[in-house]
Amino acid sequence: TAAALSAMQVMAGAGRGRVSGPDQAAGSDPRSGGVSIFPGALVIGGGIAGMTAALAIADQGFEVDLVEQTKELGGNLVWLQSGIEGAADFLARQMAAVQAHDRIRVHTRTRTAETLGRPGRWVTRLAPVEDTTEPPAQVPVRHGVVVLAVGGAEAGPDMAEPDQKSGVYTQQQFQQILDGNDIDSGSPLQVAMVQCHGSREPGREYCSRVCCPRSLDQALQLKALNPDTRVVIFYRDMMTPGLTEADYTEARKKGVVFVPYEPGNSPNLAADDTGCQVTWTDPILGRAMEMDADYVVLAKGIRSGLSRDLARMFEAGLDRSGFFDQADIKWRPVEAMDPRVLASGICLEPGSLALTLASARAAAAKAVSLLGRQTFFPGQDTARVRSA
Repeated sequence: TAAALSAMQVMAGAGRGRVSGPDQAAGSDPRSGGVSIFPGALVIGGGIAGMTAALAIADQGFEVDLVEQTKELGGNLVWLQSGIEGAADFLARQMAAVQAHDRIRVHTRTRTAETLGRPGRWVTRLAPVEDTTEPPAQVPVRHGVVVLAVGGAEAGPDMAEPDQKSGVYTQQQFQQILDGNDIDSGSPLQVAMVQCHGSREPGREYCSRVCCPRSLDQALQLKALNPDTRVVIFYRDMMTPGLTEADYTEARKKGVVFVPYEPGNSPNLAADDTGCQVTWTDPILGRAMEMDADYVVLAKGIRSGLSRDLARMFEAGLDRSGFFDQADIKWRPVEAMDPRVLASGICLEPGSLALTLASARAAAAKAVSLLGRQTFFPGQDTARVRSA
């Protein structure tokens, strides 16, 4: 059972290298079977999930170290905020609250170098990201729980820079030029959007849940700039969870064209320095169609930012798609087999902002319940085999 495996992991941790000092002997109570834990949390990832979890834990009186590899907080919501009502103000408030909180220590441009000790009594050493000739100074952090909130990024095939000559962009790159008002909308444009590009196929079978709503939002932005702009969305299945169904209806009313395609028969893209020609077979007419597109937007899906090395550092695992391996998808959706290892946000599962915030608050609630007890009691359930 999950409880038995959790107990085994704790017992295995006792045999690993421990931090020497007087608190080592106080780390366990053999009479009760409990293990005392350090009253602090380490949150890895400074996106909206990490900040939300850190604030929720710190508001309950516990010290939190928030680690972010880049130079600023915010994560993916920095570029996503324009398409989500109220997201910009919410992000600004969360960032200000984190920076001002007296129980949160923010470490930007920082990575986790190594972890010593055992579950619940970790000492994690933090090091700067910059490469230097001198050995980097490491900051030791004691913590009893860890929340992995490292986020994610657009999935491959990799396309580090947009092809401006042919007009081929990823969703993120296209959103950035929309936000920067870099699109000349004086005359009608021809825009093609291709969903599930490189995803929902062998090696990446899952749906990322956010690409279709983002395409609908971008299509509506284009229509707002110039109602005569032609937008064609090629899709396998239009996924419109929650209220995004209304965006699909609005897009249809404004003339956005939706063309389905089957796996293995996606639109053909012929890009050169003069633009990109899109050709496909119309599913109703059965005729070959073509479009000289000013912009082609590729919805490539999301991949987890959680590395196998970081997961192993805290004895967690990855599922077959590279996301955090949950102890139980229904009953323990934000926990590893050891409940002191938690996850939230995109590295847990791809989803909307609402789902990200829900997982962050769930991880924080679990962390607070563990830290508040001061002593962790591993499960004692074992399996028995009865002869027939």
